[in-house]
Amino acid sequence: MPLVSVIMATHQRTPYLPLAVRSVLAQTLADFELVLVDDGAGLSTADLGPGGDDPRVRMVCLPQNQGIPAGHNAAVAAATGEFVAFLDADDVCLPDRLERQVSVLRADPSVGLCSGLAKAIDETGGVTGRVFSLIDPAQQRRFSTFDMPVVCPTMCARAEFVRRHLYRELFTSASDFDFFVRVAESERLAGIAEPLLHYRCHDAQITRARRRDQVLGANRARLATQRRRAGVAEDLTDLARMGCDDAGEPWSLGAQYRCFADASLREGHGLLATYLARKLVSVSRRPADWLHASHVASQACRGASTGRVELMRLFLTGPLRTYGLRPA
Repeated sequence: MPLVSVIMATHQRTPYLPLAVRSVLAQTLADFELVLVDDGAGLSTADLGPGGDDPRVRMVCLPQNQGIPAGHNAAVAAATGEFVAFLDADDVCLPDRLERQVSVLRADPSVGLCSGLAKAIDETGGVTGRVFSLIDPAQQRRFSTFDMPVVCPTMCARAEFVRRHLYRELFTSASDFDFFVRVAESERLAGIAEPLLHYRCHDAQITRARRRDQVLGANRARLATQRRRAGVAEDLTDLARMGCDDAGEPWSLGAQYRCFADASLREGHGLLATYLARKLVSVSRRPADWLHASHVASQACRGASTGRVELMRLFLTGPLRTYGLRPA
């Protein structure tokens, strides 16, 4: 049994895939397997580059594209390692990534998930900056109320914890956010304050090509999280009807934020309502939306018995300044 299972899923042929595979095979920690899910792309080992015939590479082939959650869960089901490391098919691991994360997880058995920093690269591999990330576990938990605090493909976790918190279909392109929040609620976190990965930014990646779908998944995850933390049933059936038309197509970003802000306000989640009202202002220049966002924020403040200053600061300055969070 390998020590680490690196899991990756892709639904298309991409010129970046051989580079991602090569970066895994070049790790200083050699006791691993790479579980690559072909999510309906019809890949062959030749598509993986020179490392495609390495015995540590295992392909799991799905007959058709089943989406990110299903592809991820298929990889987890096939993984046999003690630890599971995440990787996207267009990213590049730095050589000592696995060695460093396994060292952290082995040093403290109470830690369930370890993440790290990532450098942003462009289509050619040139470094363009750093990707937003919080390293301190307390700050990660605080920010997870609002958005993803870590770079998903830098995550490495104990396999039993990953199986306990599998990806959920409802959250589509933001299922990694939903996964992380649920892990953060029950497991100890750790962060490595140095880059472990090169995160590729390009026009075809999910965060750009399917922006509405990703925002819808994130909004559903945010509201589900607040319900869960308030001791209320998540009601995924109800969430599945929010923010999209009858065919399941996501609404515009402004319409989504307005819908979920209103729902959060009705249900008494003033913190989330205020944050979503701020997000509405960030994507819309319509006077009606500005007025609506201000109304939501003021109603949240009015309904709060304490923390009114916190809510107003959140609306005006955002969560980083409100809580003094410091990205690495």
